[in-house]
Amino acid sequence: KDNPATTTTTTTTTASKNLPPVTLTIQTAVGHAWMDTTVELLNVQRHRTVASLKESLRRQLGSGGVSKPPLSCLSLVLDGQVLEDHVTVQDLLEDEDDDEDDDDDDLNSSKLTLTVDMIPPVDPKFMATVERTLPDMTTAQVLDAFAMNEAALLRNAALLEQEYYHHDSSANQQHKDEDEEDEDDASSSSGTATPPTSQNNNSNNFLYLELRQEAARIRQDLERVLLSSESAQQLLRDDRPPSARAAAGVEIRGQRIRRVGGGGGGGRTVALKEQLQRNLNVQWADTIRYCILFLFFGYFGGRTATARAILLLGAPSVFVLQARPVKLWIKQFLYALLDHPPGIVLSLLPAPQQAILNLNYHESMKLLYSSFADEDTEGAEMAVLPEDAEEKDEIFYDALESENDTENSDEDDEDLSDED
Repeated sequence: KDNPATTTTTTTTTASKNLPPVTLTIQTAVGHAWMDTTVELLNVQRHRTVASLKESLRRQLGSGGVSKPPLSCLSLVLDGQVLEDHVTVQDLLEDEDDDEDDDDDDLNSSKLTLTVDMIPPVDPKFMATVERTLPDMTTAQVLDAFAMNEAALLRNAALLEQEYYHHDSSANQQHKDEDEEDEDDASSSSGTATPPTSQNNNSNNFLYLELRQEAARIRQDLERVLLSSESAQQLLRDDRPPSARAAAGVEIRGQRIRRVGGGGGGGRTVALKEQLQRNLNVQWADTIRYCILFLFFGYFGGRTATARAILLLGAPSVFVLQARPVKLWIKQFLYALLDHPPGIVLSLLPAPQQAILNLNYHESMKLLYSSFADEDTEGAEMAVLPEDAEEKDEIFYDALESENDTENSDEDDEDLSDED
């Protein structure tokens, strides 16, 4: 006779094959959008076991150039309970159906969400995600991500070290465990084998909960040691992301204060304000102080009418001289007037003005375009040579004939002198 348990299992498997497939969503639960990974398995048959789901999850996590995590690091969790490897998808759905009364339509579109208890792998699109979401995250959220990443790195290093020492010790004691393996084989052949279970049967030992606790401890240490200043604490307490601060905040550029994205009016008023802001780049605090000093000394300190007039004219001039067009005119006049000034004058100017006024335009142009000029000169010479070849040959032969005539005349003179 058949075993009743085997007959029941076979009947359940056959019935589950006739039911429609299921959509499974498997995700990590460390609690941060940058690190959590979600894998969706479509058209999953109901007779598949948790062990086969782990293998599919392992292949999905190993795509995109990332190494596949070992199966020993994967533990699937549902409702706070670690799932054993022999449990089927149909068993999980039946547990869900016991809690809720589902219709036949719900069975045709069943969806199940599981949690994988592991350290999230590195996402190949991590930097793209960070670049897209960073402007919308607060300083506290970025600090949480850093703390969670550090906790994951520390725990991953600890697990690797533990796995290494466990493998080393098991290799050294392999000869001692041969008898125990024989006993295990005997017990399995007798039909009393126990189903495989995960090492995390207690919800208090879940890895993602330990990661959250470790990340909270790292953040507290950072706030106590490195972020204890008032400015850092103010940034952490600010619940607005950079995008919100830029939209409703104030932008400060030197002495100029400009409200960004404040909304409000427009038209000619805004255009006039922009022109004034662009052309009147004034250091208002120092300028107002100098203006008051000129007015005071011009009214009380001038001994003559000319001195008082000069001092009083200095009051509006401190505003006029800081206007952008006036600054440009002064610089242009200075550059045109001081062409190659002496070193004592250059020493009184800032470094950019020294570099501009000390520039030798002729040498600079020669340095930049000398190669092009040499190529043009060589090209011109090569172009002239074929046309003037005959003239140069005639000149060369005429010179040779003149030299020969000169030598012959010298020899005749010597012969005449010898005869005499």
